[in-house]
Amino acid sequence: MDRYQVRVTKSFVRDLKQLRKRYKKLKEDLEPIWESLAEHPNQGDSVGKFRKVDVPSQDMQSGGSGGFRMWTLPKPEDQIVYTLWLLTKKDDARLNHSQRLDEIKSRIKTELQS
Repeated sequence: MDRYQVRVTKSFVRDLKQLRKRYKKLKEDLEPIWESLAEHPNQGDSVGKFRKVDVPSQDMQSGGSGGFRMWTLPKPEDQIVYTLWLLTKKDDARLNHSQRLDEIKSRIKTELQS
């Protein structure tokens, strides 16, 4: 399997900047994920055409609610995986399925307009 290119969306960058204010080791936490996504773009749980990838955090307690959730969109025809959304697992758990999909769709729409 060929390596995918990982494309970071503008909304993901905004999430990252906001979260790094509170979670100082977030950049370190994400480093292994970039390589992993390039090699295995379909990692994580499938939610329709999207993937939700768990990202462990050095700044939070370990366990079910500790860490981050990264939402991605693999595009096999282009060999690209887009990072769409980054939030804490705790915040993700507060949303229902419909709210998550609405937010993801909104982010894609915003990205396409840029």
